[in-house]
Amino acid sequence: MSATILLFVNGLAFVLTGLLGLVKPDPFAGSVGLGLDGAAGHNEFLGTFGGLYLAVGLLLLMPRPLDQQARLWLLVALAGGLAVGRLWALLQYGRPETAQLAYFGWEATSALLALFLLLSKR
Repeated sequence: MSATILLFVNGLAFVLTGLLGLVKPDPFAGSVGLGLDGAAGHNEFLGTFGGLYLAVGLLLLMPRPLDQQARLWLLVALAGGLAVGRLWALLQYGRPETAQLAYFGWEATSALLALFLLLSKR
């Protein structure tokens, strides 16, 4: 898999997740087992699943200001961090819903592929 394809697919996934978080926060939160309570809950969810995901997706898609190697490291850090958090939750709280397992698979695979591409360039 090429770095360009990996960055494009993940950038698109992050942008779509961000847009979904901004436009449909309550149904989206419910689909991942979260309930949003009042302004504080909505603010936190929209900031994270809306704004942060949208920003990261755009950074992964844009060739500037970050070069391809920097965007791959960003993907390793972000997707890898999400996967580690999900793995820790699995170990602490047991098996989650199928959707969370699929997200873990996507994130772990993306982080490992990006790391492989970075290390193979050396």
